[in-house]
Amino acid sequence: MRNTDDYMDQTDELVLISHEAKEFYDEIRGLVVVFLLFTILFFIAHITLQYFLSKTGYELKACRAERLAYQLVLVVEQGINSRLDTFD
Repeated sequence: MRNTDDYMDQTDELVLISHEAKEFYDEIRGLVVVFLLFTILFFIAHITLQYFLSKTGYELKACRAERLAYQLVLVVEQGINSRLDTFD
């Protein structure tokens, strides 16, 4: 009878240890998933930032040049209109 009780105690202890080990590995797995998620999000943000930083170098200068030319046209147009108004 004693041997059966010892065997049952050992079996219960092994089940308890395996249950604790499963919980531990589940926690580790959850942390790894969260770490990978943040790594992927950081990578996407980094690539997006690099894309816009590289894009603005040349294209922003062209955009500024177009805007400056448009502003100059408006200024000249307003100046011509104001001169024409004085002749009326």
